[in-house]
Amino acid sequence: MREVTSMGKFGMLLDFPATNTSSNTVPHISTFNAEAIEDFDTAYVDGKKVLTRVHLSSDETEDGADVHYELILEAGVYQFRRFIRDDKGNRVDVGGNVIPEVNGKPLNSIPFVMVSHQGIRAEDVTPPFLALCKTAIAYLATSCDRRHSLHLTASPTPWIAASLAADKVPQAIGSGALWTLPEGAAVGMLEPQGLGLSSMKEELHDLGEEMMSQGARMLSTTVNRNESISTATQRTRSELSLLHGVVVSVEAGLNQLLRVAADWVSAPADEVSVSLSRDFIETTMDPK
Repeated sequence: MREVTSMGKFGMLLDFPATNTSSNTVPHISTFNAEAIEDFDTAYVDGKKVLTRVHLSSDETEDGADVHYELILEAGVYQFRRFIRDDKGNRVDVGGNVIPEVNGKPLNSIPFVMVSHQGIRAEDVTPPFLALCKTAIAYLATSCDRRHSLHLTASPTPWIAASLAADKVPQAIGSGALWTLPEGAAVGMLEPQGLGLSSMKEELHDLGEEMMSQGARMLSTTVNRNESISTATQRTRSELSLLHGVVVSVEAGLNQLLRVAADWVSAPADEVSVSLSRDFIETTMDPK
């Protein structure tokens, strides 16, 4: 849930031990975060869009190099391969080509589900919080510009228009410093007006409001206001649409893989059911 909400996608691979199995051995789900899903391809098989290739990074190493996984569907048969990259970036296969079998038969699909906040279809998605992150970066940049401008406008710079010898150039400024200048010299203070500061202030306010509307509820000034639960429910319904979509997708992905797992162990797949809670708002009972 956390990975899908923040990064936009999450991978789950249904796997089964190749050795040391017994009648009590069951399939397990290996998980991969968004960064570990390096690449994938899809194609239409019997009118249905399915995964045909997936590249995943792993925590394994071989000869000091990171091991990558390739899940591939060739000629309707699922195959698993491991490979590394040499110093020139070329692929070097590690081990042989593994064709997983269930009950003595190879699989006709890749048992990998890519969950996103938009569903369990394998496709590139934009992380839900990307817009908020970009706004936060813009807020930081504008804040830095404004502080720099404040520093410049709040620090007047003295200027002297005269011909001075090097040893006559004033080295100090203030009420206790006396400048001896030649006749006809002009002196003044350069003070920028900082006309752009007001526009920067307005921009910071607008960016802050935008971040609130994009989900940064911790910055909202209306969190502690008094309102009925029905009003709060209506106000947050649109904000919860993302959370609801993520719950639906994660739930569907888990059910899909667990039904396949049930089929692998000859259990009734139609009895598999996972339901995630959708009670996002806690309703407090009236004291009466």
